[in-house]
Amino acid sequence: MVEVISALAGHARTGRHGVERKGAGVIFRDVPGRDLVQVAWWPDTGPAVRAVLAKQLDVAMSDTPRRVSESGQTTVFPVAPDKLWIAAPMAVGLHAKLSIALPVAQGVVTELGHSRTVIRISGPSTREVLARSFAIDLHPSVFPPGSFASSSMHHIGAMLHYVRDLGGAPVFDVYLLRTFALSLFEGLCENADGFGYTVEG
Repeated sequence: MVEVISALAGHARTGRHGVERKGAGVIFRDVPGRDLVQVAWWPDTGPAVRAVLAKQLDVAMSDTPRRVSESGQTTVFPVAPDKLWIAAPMAVGLHAKLSIALPVAQGVVTELGHSRTVIRISGPSTREVLARSFAIDLHPSVFPPGSFASSSMHHIGAMLHYVRDLGGAPVFDVYLLRTFALSLFEGLCENADGFGYTVEG
């Protein structure tokens, strides 16, 4: 497979930015080397497809809306009643692996890896910054770790995934359309300016 190069490569200014304070309120990090595929199925083949995926990915498939299923570094997002997104390291070879395991009569596997840029956002002010961009209630009582939601930034589709907590602060992954990723990332940085932020290389 052709290497997926982030839309931020060579453009994002690494280092400390924004207001001076003890410790950055937000940390941004590009997440390269992740593959993303979509698996869709026909009206009567959903259970069979989910069974194949559970076996191939070694994932216990969640039936809870807006909650991911995970195993190691593989994450499954139930984005629609008849559709899943699956993210994993490039080395897994998701598209080839699942295309072989899944007959076309049951479902279709589509490569999406080049279409998205993933930005990881962490730090104590993460929720405040994201709340300025997404119309989503991010309180952990309604959006706990493992939750995800499709939304938009400036009317452009994006997906937000609450990955985990780290040192008492939340960690989120934002999936942005590659075409608009740099512009939207710059918007996130502007929102974080008042909290102080770091862009990691």
